[in-house]
Amino acid sequence: MKEQKQINISLFDQEKERSALGAITLNPSFLKKAQDFLGSVQVFSAVRKTIFEKMLIVKLPWDAVILRAKLPKEAKSEFTINVMSSAMAIPWPLLRRYLEELKILAVKRAERNLLQGLNQANDNGKDALMAGYEYMEGLTRLEEIEKEKTKTFFDFEKEGIPDITCLIGRGLLSTVGYLLLAGKKGMRKTTVALSIAWNIVTGSPVFLRKDKDPACSFPIERKGKVLYLYIEGQPGFILNILAKQKEALEKLLGRKITDKEQKSIAIERVIDVFLDTPEGLSSLEKKIQSDDYVLVILDPLTRLVTSDINKGVHATPVVAALNNLSLKHNVSFLVCHHIRKGGEKESLDPMDDILGSVVLYNGAESVIRIARHRQDKTNLMKELRFEVRNAAQINPLTILLDPDSFLPHYITEAEEVTTAAVTAETLADFITKAFKGKPARASNVVDLAKKHYEVSKSRIYQVFAEGEADGILGKDKQGRWYVLGSQGKLL
Repeated sequence: MKEQKQINISLFDQEKERSALGAITLNPSFLKKAQDFLGSVQVFSAVRKTIFEKMLIVKLPWDAVILRAKLPKEAKSEFTINVMSSAMAIPWPLLRRYLEELKILAVKRAERNLLQGLNQANDNGKDALMAGYEYMEGLTRLEEIEKEKTKTFFDFEKEGIPDITCLIGRGLLSTVGYLLLAGKKGMRKTTVALSIAWNIVTGSPVFLRKDKDPACSFPIERKGKVLYLYIEGQPGFILNILAKQKEALEKLLGRKITDKEQKSIAIERVIDVFLDTPEGLSSLEKKIQSDDYVLVILDPLTRLVTSDINKGVHATPVVAALNNLSLKHNVSFLVCHHIRKGGEKESLDPMDDILGSVVLYNGAESVIRIARHRQDKTNLMKELRFEVRNAAQINPLTILLDPDSFLPHYITEAEEVTTAAVTAETLADFITKAFKGKPARASNVVDLAKKHYEVSKSRIYQVFAEGEADGILGKDKQGRWYVLGSQGKLL
């Protein structure tokens, strides 16, 4: 008697898969509906799954030509020959029915895999009780998949409207999507981004003042690990900023930053990460998966793309990639970005100066635009403007970057005036009057000037350096400071 062969029944429907993808190709507006309907269920098999995932990354606006160009080699022929030949201008109700049937098949495949896994576990001598637990957990997940559907407001109200979740409070940084930190070159975007990294790993509020006033800072709502990926500058530059910020933050918090917190910031200079190529995205995804990060900082965006982000058709895939990776890995992004040349000039809306297509700005969950303060000649005071999607709008505020610690903190309007008032010229006048034109030691000048101007010692030392560079102040062989005349001689 012949041995009966085991019949392997395929639980895929190639025709419906191709028809569904073809229908979406003809009508890209169906893509969002299909994604919402399917939830996390993977209904497509093999190469057609790749095509659908690439559709989700490319998003709108795209057409068949753009999509095919983005597909890996093995998916190009399937898309061109089979999917496009199956393209039909079908209405959404029919497409939804196809997806419903494909979803049922997906659940059956999962059930079969669970049973096979259970049998294999038993055959391998695995503890039957543990195998049973795993099987039951799998069935619970199947029930969740079957329940996934588009919900009405009634459903949400009945179950409870979900809270708005943030990494940084007041809507400054959402738990999904990305924050765009934009400013011209030299505005210390990297410094601000690295200080936020310390805030996330230590749980300390962003822009915290010495008086710890909560109204002047942004609370951390989710503490965790941070991955900083950069392409500009040497490692020593980045590490020097982090080291100085750590020392200053320890003084501000009144405690040591723990080894665990220090190990929670990972830093890597990258050359293979790009947001608009399959290889570059794969490299980024591997780095995200290497640890349980809650925030990934990309610095700067312009060096992490290969195409012209001034065009919407090129910027859209970048936005889609960030949002998809955020949702897939439960991670937020902070993206450092530039503004257009001449963007510091007055405009009706300063956000219009952000470099690239408006798609980048519109796609962000929140935006911080950083610029030199209008009254500041020292490049230490920065004016911040905000746009947030998930909370009440935040009024513009001014931060001061301490030249010794690189740690930014919020300052009041009164402090803005006194800080802006201390320049090399005003300090020269002060020295002339206080010391009657005679040379004076820096420590003596600092002690008097600090009280007179009500600013920090580090600010006075910074002005000394500026005055020396500008030819206003000089230092003799004994290390005493004096005021220079028009011919560079002691007054």
